[in-house]
Amino acid sequence: MSPKEELVKEWLRLADDDLRLAGLTMKDAEPVYWAAAFHCQQAA
Repeated sequence: MSPKEELVKEWLRLADDDLRLAGLTMKDAEPVYWAAAFHCQQAA
């Protein structure tokens, strides 16, 4: 895999992590909406 492809793969992994964190934040008994919104924005 080329260095550019590796970089893209890493960014996509980070975006996936951000979406997962947003989902976990929203599942809490007391959701932290600003944190969920932040992680959604980061993923985008």
